[in-house]
Amino acid sequence: MKYGKLFFILVMFIFSFNLFAFSETVEDIDIDSIGKELVLQLWADMKANNWMGIQKQIAPGYQSIHQDGARDNNAEIELIKGLNLSEYMIDNIKVTMEGPVIIVTYQVNVEETIAGNLIQKRTSMRLSAWLKFGESWKWIIHANLNPLKEIGVGQPTTTSPSTAAQTPTTGAPTSTADKEMVDCGEAKDPSCFLSRMNGCLPVTAKMIGSDGKTAIEITILGIENDKCHFQRKINNVLDLDCYFSKGTLNMDTLGQMFGNDKGLQKVVDDACTCPPPAGW
Repeated sequence: MKYGKLFFILVMFIFSFNLFAFSETVEDIDIDSIGKELVLQLWADMKANNWMGIQKQIAPGYQSIHQDGARDNNAEIELIKGLNLSEYMIDNIKVTMEGPVIIVTYQVNVEETIAGNLIQKRTSMRLSAWLKFGESWKWIIHANLNPLKEIGVGQPTTTSPSTAAQTPTTGAPTSTADKEMVDCGEAKDPSCFLSRMNGCLPVTAKMIGSDGKTAIEITILGIENDKCHFQRKINNVLDLDCYFSKGTLNMDTLGQMFGNDKGLQKVVDDACTCPPPAGW
């Protein structure tokens, strides 16, 4: 997607911007603690409607990206004012640093309202970055990969008391879009697959192995018996058939299944079986 490419270019530009003016070394800074504190404080301010606190930390050149487009600092403040956040849970925080920029990716489980659209509670990936200005950190980038299109951009969702009483609370997908299989094609846009993976929503994507020949297809079939059903095919032959417990199918376990050791082999082994070749 064009926004993804623009976002990448923006990040690369910020990495190089004012690099020589940054006097502290990485060794002088507890990167993990600072990154986690910045994220947790940001969400605490949003939940408490602390606009003044957010305005103090947001940079003039700030940009965010959502499925409906990019926003500057003023537009982001207006969006945050209408979020109406539910109780939330933040997990899987990863912090890195390049020059004067701290980059944080994390998962958040929350219900929120974006551009008038109620996004039902689910786990999705976020990315935020802060640039060091003197003794303070300024919020410069935010990416929310939670898809808006599943409920329709520009179609605010309202729920009457009678409808709310009928809403299932099992955590299973309830909308038509949640039940439909989404084909991400050759996975040129990773967020297409990842944003649905985080909610265990039906999605499939194809890729080619590093040898340039092996055809790989990964598919999430949805929630079955409170577990997330995942399959992998190699050259159109089922290679892995997995049922992951809630919350255990994520970027790390996905990487583990492709040989990138994340210390989660037991999680994969417990969830997955390797079907015997046809004819056995």
